[in-house]
Amino acid sequence: SSTGIGSLDSTYRANADAGFSIVTYTGNNTNPTTVAHGLNAKPAMIWVKDREQVKDWVVYHKELGATKFMYLNTDSDVSTVAYAWNDTEPDSNVWTMQDFSNMNSNAIDYVAYCWSEVDGYSKFGSYPGNGSAAGPFIYCGFTPRWLMLKQAHSGYNGSWVIYDTARTPTNSGENWLYANSTASEAAAATYAATVTSNGFKMRSTSAENNGSGRNYIFAAFAESPLKYANAR
Repeated sequence: SSTGIGSLDSTYRANADAGFSIVTYTGNNTNPTTVAHGLNAKPAMIWVKDREQVKDWVVYHKELGATKFMYLNTDSDVSTVAYAWNDTEPDSNVWTMQDFSNMNSNAIDYVAYCWSEVDGYSKFGSYPGNGSAAGPFIYCGFTPRWLMLKQAHSGYNGSWVIYDTARTPTNSGENWLYANSTASEAAAATYAATVTSNGFKMRSTSAENNGSGRNYIFAAFAESPLKYANAR
């Protein structure tokens, strides 16, 4: 059923407590267009995918803002354009987009995955790299169970690097996967990230996730709220 919110009807399944919704809609090729996401909070990250054509996944991240976007399925640089998010920040009801074919072609079906930040459960942010094995510590307020990092510095490409404590229970943080690649899991000390009781710390000298003077974005989800987490 349609939501009646936004200029383009959408259908969604949403869990506001977990800060997650799955939205489907049919594009109208109109500029601008607004779509309801169902979170009752401002999204911190949105992924949009064309369901009928071979198109890239478009990513909004709160640290990039609505003037920029990235592609989830490539290692491409951050793009500064208006045609993705209409230079308009999403609000607690809708996000805004233009007639960008990856997101809003007429009569084409799309799916969007939307997250809002939930204290003690999810964190979306950024950090500056220092190029050192004694890298920056990033506070999340919980022990991350799953972590994804992406270089988001203008002029530099970089993969979406995924770590989790299920595949690396000893907490070395070296068994990485790429969201944008079919490459198998690999271990490399130069890519290491260490999970702590309240965040994560970079142990890398690689430009992939800790290049000196470069900016990175991340998404992290908790193993459990901080008050239940064991110190590491």
